[in-house]
Amino acid sequence: MAIDRGDPNYGTGSAASTKASDISVTDIGSNYTGNDVEAVLAEISDDHIENTNDPHQVLAGGVSSLQFTPGSSPAHSEGLTFYDSTSKTLNYYTDEPEVTLNIGEEQWVRIRNTSGVTITNGSPVYISGAASGLPTAALAKADAIATTHVVGVATHDIENNSNGLVTLSGIVRGVDTSSFSAGDELFLSEITAGVLTTTVPPAGNYVVDVGTVLNVSATEGVILAHTSNPSDMTTVQRSYSSVKLESTGATTGLSGTFQAMNAANFSSNIAWSDITTTADTTFNSTDGYIQVPVTGTYRISLHIAFSGAVSASNEFEFTYGLDDSPYGTIVSQEATAHTLRTVTTTDKGSSSFGLLIGLTAGDRIYVMARRNSGSNEINISHLNFLIEGIGQ
Repeated sequence: MAIDRGDPNYGTGSAASTKASDISVTDIGSNYTGNDVEAVLAEISDDHIENTNDPHQVLAGGVSSLQFTPGSSPAHSEGLTFYDSTSKTLNYYTDEPEVTLNIGEEQWVRIRNTSGVTITNGSPVYISGAASGLPTAALAKADAIATTHVVGVATHDIENNSNGLVTLSGIVRGVDTSSFSAGDELFLSEITAGVLTTTVPPAGNYVVDVGTVLNVSATEGVILAHTSNPSDMTTVQRSYSSVKLESTGATTGLSGTFQAMNAANFSSNIAWSDITTTADTTFNSTDGYIQVPVTGTYRISLHIAFSGAVSASNEFEFTYGLDDSPYGTIVSQEATAHTLRTVTTTDKGSSSFGLLIGLTAGDRIYVMARRNSGSNEINISHLNFLIEGIGQ
């Protein structure tokens, strides 16, 4: 039921007088196989079309709904809109033939690359300025605050001195994810600009969560871009250990030099027990140390309660000690020691302190103690030692 556009009455109301109610989806689909929207509008009704001789015809009466036939992606044509049965989304094509926008599932921004290098597909970028009415972008890197504000991830290769599209949020396809696993969180690298890694940058850099791996492939990898604000504290909040001194006996073997509170330096009364430790944190009850799993910033807390000296008056100090790889020498941090007041035989009290410290993966942390004055020991009621990663 096509309209003969050669008819002299075409567009006057006589040849195109079919009402919208007389035309089915089957009619339109069988008569028009291309993108001839003008012809489809003419089929609906001349009564509902303004200026039928104008190639940009408009339905005067409005359209209540449009039905797109699900199918595979058609050949690229700028401005083409279609429903993709694979992604289950309404899509459209821009001037970039390499990419397709999934409407409602992703958001893009057009940028200009003046960085001097090609920004490859899947590379995180930051806004470096503006040119030709567009924001300029460059490869992001986590070692300086100026380059850590990731605006998004390039969704195709963008050559130098050309415009391109960056995904602010949504799916980025065709990325090499062969070195990752599905579900991996991807962070901005502090080593190489424009690189994503599963390794959280160490203290002194910035942590930027850029996305999540959805599909693993060397050529067809997929990531979900969801950038975060940079943080200068390494995210290791899931790594922690809390331990306590189990016995309540007197210290034995303290001297004027800091010593680790473990079985080797003290009597058998010194026995540590684990209260709660995450699987990636190591606690050694015999040697009395906690070993951290990743490089980052940690909070150390120590609380000591005592119930008097064995005899006379004695002054004690407690702090922490660091044993880093290669292991063997505990480096006492005497500058952070907290001095207990002079303890007599009848004194009861406690001392607590906390501090932040940057640690390297594998570092072992000990509780250290020494006796500043006197020659006797003190009775410890309990001693709690907590180390926890600092979150964002």
